[in-house]
Amino acid sequence: ATYDDDDDDSGGGDDDDAGEIAITLLSAKGDVSSRCLYDVTCVIAEQNGNVTEAKNLSEDFAESSVLELKVAIDSNVSDILLAGDTEFKEKLRQATMKHAVDIAIQREDLLRHQKRVVVFDLADTLVKTRVYASLAAFVGKAAEFDAIRKRLPRAQDYADRVKEYVKLLKGATRAQVQQFNRTLKLTKGSRFTCGALRKLGYKLAIISTQLDFVAEHVANVLGVHYVYANKVCWNGNECSGEIELPVLDGNAKVDLVQVLCQRLNCQLDQVIAVGKEGSGYSSGVLDVVGLGVAFHSSRDASSNMLFNKDLTKVLYLLGHSPSAFQKCVDDAGRQAVRFAQASDFVA
Repeated sequence: ATYDDDDDDSGGGDDDDAGEIAITLLSAKGDVSSRCLYDVTCVIAEQNGNVTEAKNLSEDFAESSVLELKVAIDSNVSDILLAGDTEFKEKLRQATMKHAVDIAIQREDLLRHQKRVVVFDLADTLVKTRVYASLAAFVGKAAEFDAIRKRLPRAQDYADRVKEYVKLLKGATRAQVQQFNRTLKLTKGSRFTCGALRKLGYKLAIISTQLDFVAEHVANVLGVHYVYANKVCWNGNECSGEIELPVLDGNAKVDLVQVLCQRLNCQLDQVIAVGKEGSGYSSGVLDVVGLGVAFHSSRDASSNMLFNKDLTKVLYLLGHSPSAFQKCVDDAGRQAVRFAQASDFVA
């Protein structure tokens, strides 16, 4: 028997109209309640959706703090849902917010399981520290920093603001910034998450509007492969107070993700981006990649939301619990340099 590609077989047309999404529910406190689940499934039912599979991803199967729902839904609704803000998406968010449950929504298809690259922001993502403010305080220029921030408050002033911040570092030595790097505090779960992803073959990148000597130090500690950040200029052993132009701002982050994809020969759909909304990731990187995660953001964040301050929660969005990843990273702690002891400085 032969098959003719031109044959028009419309007998199974209904299946072509069906799409599938994955909804992950993560409770910040205790289990995902039956009431929360009821509210979510009511929203799904309003769109004639059907839950085809429910999976408990919790570390303890006696609990149900993390649930993944696979939902068959009309494909055009799925397209709209994942393209941006919709009434459907907003209803799902409202249904979970009142129960203090985080929600992430993804298309359930082959590319969901073929992610290859994870891009992280730096401040309020991989590290708890607000880098520019902390650096200014470290060199005794906190008052000057506050004055600059008040004088140049607008988002469009960002490049000028960064130039002024870096001027505050003029005369700082490499030894001083190395000492500052040792004061940084990792976000909970950063080391484990990066180790797990790296062991599974993901390429990791930091794309940040912060300074290169901080981003590269953190990359060394966590085993991140690629770093894009603002480059400080040096006169020998001292910071010149200048920054290489153009200044990397939020608008440039999308371009850099595309550059990284070309470098790694992958598609934007195969990229996961994690960052705090409002840091340049909000209307840019988080919206163009396969999975954008607003980490530790406001409750009205527009992307997939993780308000929990533990980065291991990102692993649930790949369909597995952190303990499942543990089998792959038993030696990750021995491979990574302990953050408190890391002292290698990368200029």
